[in-house]
Amino acid sequence: MLGVPSASAAIDVALSELIRRHRLRSDVEAYAKTPPTAEETALGGTSPDWGDLADDTDWDADWGEVR
Repeated sequence: MLGVPSASAAIDVALSELIRRHRLRSDVEAYAKTPPTAEETALGGTSPDWGDLADDTDWDADWGEVR
């Protein structure tokens, strides 16, 4: 069913999935217990200032037309 070569490999897959689900459940529970602060809520509604990424590089001169 898992497409693995041995029972040991199947157990490894099953245990890895069990651990992943436990960590996910723990994370969800932690977030559910602590509501976001006003600052966190405000931060989620902001958009980045893409102007900070502007530079003077002439990319067309460096790279030309890429097809």
